[in-house]
Amino acid sequence: MSQPTPDLAGRSPLEIIEWAVATHGPRLMTTTAFGYSGMALLHMLARVERSVPVFFIDTGYHFAETLRFRDFCRDELGLNIIDLRPEQPRERFEAEHGADIMQRQPDFCCARNKVAPLARLLEQRRYDGWLVALRRDQARTRAAIQPVEPQPDGMVKIHPLAEWTRDDVWAYIRQHNVPTHPLHEEGYLSIGCAPCTRPVAAGQHEREGRWAGQGKTECGIHLLNHPAPPQDRLE
Repeated sequence: MSQPTPDLAGRSPLEIIEWAVATHGPRLMTTTAFGYSGMALLHMLARVERSVPVFFIDTGYHFAETLRFRDFCRDELGLNIIDLRPEQPRERFEAEHGADIMQRQPDFCCARNKVAPLARLLEQRRYDGWLVALRRDQARTRAAIQPVEPQPDGMVKIHPLAEWTRDDVWAYIRQHNVPTHPLHEEGYLSIGCAPCTRPVAAGQHEREGRWAGQGKTECGIHLLNHPAPPQDRLE
């Protein structure tokens, strides 16, 4: 029998994480691409329970800096990072669909290389709590997220940083000396796959550095339970 959803509005991110760990225990997981919000969340999570699995989707298209930072977080910070990979490695995927597939069909590329690996994990039903570092101020598609959101498939998505702003996150990072992705210093405020990520200019929104000119704002992993799932076939 499912438990009622608690009202955690106004609670601190650390309190929300403590609730998530106490409620979901070994069935709690998180995902990350090692952006600054993700690192703040991981730092808080490590203060509560360091053993929670941290899934990283290694699409085959990440910056070399991202992979080195992943290794640092695993080896030096002791985070329980587990890689997920697509069924086809990059070479086979591009041989079948073309090396410019991410420009021609970005939704298809994301669906195969990023969404599908996570979807396969979630289908195993090993976890029923999913910690996510989304914030309302990141994008219009995220403006209404709540700290705790039951999903149609029975999973509960937990957004400890939902009510925080970019400035709140950076204040936490500075206060606690949290390590951050080296590409942030080069103007990459939202970091995804290398072909679809660029630095943003001063005053631009952080998500403007993702899929520039494509009319696309989400990779699709946070739309997995959405009524209109991401495009997973060629048009």
